[in-house]
Order: sequence, then C-alpha cells, then structure tokens
Amino acid sequence: MDDKASFRVLLRSSLVPLLLLALLALAYGVAPSQFPATAPAAGLPFNGVSAVEAGWNSRCAITTGGAAACWGAGIYGQLGNGDIADALYPNEVAGLDQGVVEISAGADFACARVEVSGEVTEVRCWGANWTGNLGNGTTTSSLTPLLALSGHITGLSAGLGHVCAIMDGVVWCWGGNASGELGIGHTGAPVATPVSLDLPAQKVVAGHHHTCALLASGGVRCWGDGRSGQLGDRRAGSMNPVPTDVIGLGGPAVDLSAGGGHTCALLDDGGVQCWGANWWGQLGDGTTTTRHSPVYTHTGPVSAISAGSSHTCAVTTAGAAVCWGDNAGGQLGDGGWRDRSEPAPVLGLERGVLAISAGSAHTCAVLEGGEAACWGAGGPLLGVGSTEPDVGTLQVVLRPATAATLVSRPAE
Repeated sequence: MDDKASFRVLLRSSLVPLLLLALLALAYGVAPSQFPATAPAAGLPFNGVSAVEAGWNSRCAITTGGAAACWGAGIYGQLGNGDIADALYPNEVAGLDQGVVEISAGADFACARVEVSGEVTEVRCWGANWTGNLGNGTTTSSLTPLLALSGHITGLSAGLGHVCAIMDGVVWCWGGNASGELGIGHTGAPVATPVSLDLPAQKVVAGHHHTCALLASGGVRCWGDGRSGQLGDRRAGSMNPVPTDVIGLGGPAVDLSAGGGHTCALLDDGGVQCWGANWWGQLGDGTTTTRHSPVYTHTGPVSAISAGSSHTCAVTTAGAAVCWGDNAGGQLGDGGWRDRSEPAPVLGLERGVLAISAGSAHTCAVLEGGEAACWGAGGPLLGVGSTEPDVGTLQVVLRPATAATLVSRPAE
C-alpha cells in the first residue's frame, strides 16, 4: 500500500488506530475507554450554537451563551468533561460554561480561548499531551482544561500535535516540532514560545505539521513541513522551521485555513486560492496535481473557508455550503462517495449556512437558528448515535433546547 492509500485508510474512520493509541495511553498513564456512550448532560446550557469545530476524532461547539461542549471519542480526555468515555451527545467542557469565544481541536486534544475579564483572555487545553501540546510545561495528559497562555489573545489554532495563538499581534506556539511547525527551529516547546514574523499577525492556522499566519498587510507566511507544497513558497520537498512568504497570492488575503497537507486563503475579492497536496482534488482547481504555490479554486465568491485533512469546504456569499476533495467517508455531503476536484454543493445546505469546519474525514456547519450539522466518517460519534460507519447523505443537526438533543434535519 502506498503512502497515499495509507493516509486515506487512516482518515476514513476519523479515529486514530486504537491499538497504537492504547499503547501510547498506557505509556502515559491514561486508561483506554471501553466506549460507553454517555447521554446528554441534563444541565447543559444549550441555547444555540455560535461556532463548531470538526476535530480529528471529536467535535466541539460553542453555545450562544459562551459555553463549550464536545462529543465523539473521549479515550484520552479530549472531551474535557473529566471522563475518558466516548460521548454520542454534547457534554459540557468542565469549567467552560461561559466566556468561550474560540475552540480548536487537534489529535486527541483541544484548546479554547476564553475571555476572563477586560482585556485578559486565556487559552486552556485538555486531552492527550504527547508532545507538550497542552502548553503547561509537561507531557502529562489532562481530562479537564489546563491554562496554557494568558494575555490579550486574539486567535487560536491547534494542529495535529502543536498549538499556536496570537497575543498582541505576536504568534506564540507550543507542542511538537518534528517538522519545524513551531517556527522556532527544530526544538520542541512545552510552553508558549514567540515566533519572529516582523509584522503583526491577524490570524494563525495550524495544519498537521505546518503553520501559517495571515499578516496585517494581507500577506501570508508559512513554516514547518513543506514536502507537499503546503508552505506555498514554490520549493518542492522542503521543510522550513522559520516563516517564509507565500508566493503568488492573487491579492490581499482576509482569511486563512490549514489542512493536513494543504493550505487555503480567502482573498479580499471573495476568491479562494489553495496550495499543497492535491491527491484527492482538495485544492479545488479541477486537477489532482500537487501545487507549490497558490492556484485558484473553481468556486464563486465565498465568505468562509475551511481546510480539513484531505478535503476543503467553503460557505458561499449566498449562504450555501460547498466541499471538494476526498470523499471516502462522505465528508463532502453531496450524497455520494466520489472524490471531487471542484466544489460540489452539500445537499440540504443550499442556504442559511453561517460557518463551516472541515475535520479529518467529516465536516460540521453552523446553521441559521443556532443549529449545528455534521456529516462524514465516524457515524456513531457524529452526534446522532448512528450505527452506520459513514453518514454522507444525512444532515445531523443539533437543535437549541433546554438540554442538548440531536435530530435529523429533514430534506428541504
């Protein structure tokens, strides 16, 4: 089996191979789950969703009241509820019942940006901590959130095993650094360490093993693993532990997203450019050719972009969801299982989409009215209790209620 096929098999289930993770868990003193499904927390203050995050093997949402709730795999405490049981329904993250403004999930861990008071914001992380990715100076996992960074923090993003945040315009990163993804050379950092960019950063995005920053100038700089062209610097087969300019952007960028081995930028005219790995058409340019500099995606004007492990999704200016790339788990939501190298509409989401998040082999979206929908691989853990391994045609919706409930969205 070649590298491409191996990567696809891993992503299809949206669960990291359990035998390997069980061994890692024992090494770090975390007992593996027996996979009991927990019911919705009775006191969950679920009055609608303002943001959703499709992580590696768990999903998280921020309620309109500022609480964080997660569901899916919990084997390493990545749900943050003090347990290692899987959850088929949202469970509130311990201690995060208000003030949460951003959430990002990596491989078996997650972090949240929490407004504490005035100008003070904190980053708190929980779950597996193999590479020091929780940012507290240790490699000990935690079932509940731990403080990683405090200050005037305006952005946050978790990669596969590293995390980056923006504090006072400066990018700070911590965790794994095997490919130079921290931007500080090749030494890992279990606590936040500043990255030298020379210019203020507006946004930072962490891919599997690379990181990119959107600068105040509208330019983009990337660092880390560039072997698939995801750094956008026109160099093939390279890794760069220091920030380098993306070459060939068609205009100032206003948003940015990093996937498994590719990166996408939303330009100020509503156009989308992507670069990097393109095995399954995740760049959306109508080909499966890897690109080392930006190419235009074949889509009309969009308002939001999200790069997953091997697929990409966007919200159009009309409020529709479109996706392209790998579709082995039904993560494109187009009713089929065929990969697409050009954007395809997500069935049932032709309007009313406010935000979208592409994960490992699944996708989630925030809809008008405070609903959240997820589809793709990992059916039993998508939030509907499905016994099917993949959900490619059914939109799974989390509706506002006094306690969290999950229902299927009827066809429109």
